[in-house]
Amino acid sequence: MHLTLENLARTLHLVADDKGLVVTFLIAFSRSEYALKRAGYFRPRPSYEGSDEGAEAPATVIVNWPRFGRAIERRYRQGTDGVLDQAIAYLCEHPPQEQAIVDGALAWVDVQRKPYQSDIQWVLALISTVRNNLFHGGKFPGAAITGPERNAELLGKSLVVLEWCIEQSLEVEGYFLSD
Repeated sequence: MHLTLENLARTLHLVADDKGLVVTFLIAFSRSEYALKRAGYFRPRPSYEGSDEGAEAPATVIVNWPRFGRAIERRYRQGTDGVLDQAIAYLCEHPPQEQAIVDGALAWVDVQRKPYQSDIQWVLALISTVRNNLFHGGKFPGAAITGPERNAELLGKSLVVLEWCIEQSLEVEGYFLSD
């Protein structure tokens, strides 16, 4: 086995027929997280059961998507951008699922919206789930899924929303576009 771009690119059809869409999403999401951290939208990573981190270990950070969502949510006006409205509606009506352990086995479960989440906060949480499923290989608990067209819809709609969100903060957009 050789981990070359050419060899890996051959497997992208398992996620979506459009390989460029997959790569674009991964780069855009990665760059978004970079920009958000640079702009101060981060928090300590929560510890988890079974963690081998000692009490003396420095806190690692994750992007604070909920805080960013709160900062920009008032800028969203439904009905002013049809493409954005359609993307948000699709993600809210057809959210990605996430893997969980159910009765000791991997299973797909619905992502639960928290009662305090605005549409923007909810959709940012869903986009993170799309990224996690893609990046961590969560789309294949036992065998490859069928219907990569749904994956393409999730990726495409996520990109529309992600672009709009980044454009809502000059600081975040500046970091996103910087060298």
